[in-house]
Amino acid sequence: MLLVAALPAREYSHRAGGIKMWFPDSWNVQIDGNTLIATAPDRDNQYYMDVLPVDQLEDALGAYVEVLQAFMPGFTAVTEPRSGSLHGMPQFWFDGIGHVDGVKWFVGVSLVDTGRAIVIYAIRTADGVAAKYERVSQQIFNSIQRI
Repeated sequence: MLLVAALPAREYSHRAGGIKMWFPDSWNVQIDGNTLIATAPDRDNQYYMDVLPVDQLEDALGAYVEVLQAFMPGFTAVTEPRSGSLHGMPQFWFDGIGHVDGVKWFVGVSLVDTGRAIVIYAIRTADGVAAKYERVSQQIFNSIQRI
């Protein structure tokens, strides 16, 4: 029998973006204006959320680069944007790579229309640790809801 324990967690609202999600209590979560950054205790997994300065999801593909540079300097997309939905909210998503202090990071980027704003939602994971965060990343992803 497989037992799955719930991690102690706290829900965070990103009011400017119109969504909420939870992170484990052990994570450092900072909200400053339109920006939310959540960092794992080992600092090798991080979530970033910000409002893009556009009104239409299609315009987000041209606007995300400047905002993302604050989170992932030197980001390079390695897949073409795909369209779909994030829990019923229209989105584009794609993957990329960047480097911070000589460390390679893998980055998943979603550009989401929450109905309130166009939000960039990015996850960066240090090279070689993706499996370590697979379970908690799925729990965080599943917790995302429109508010």
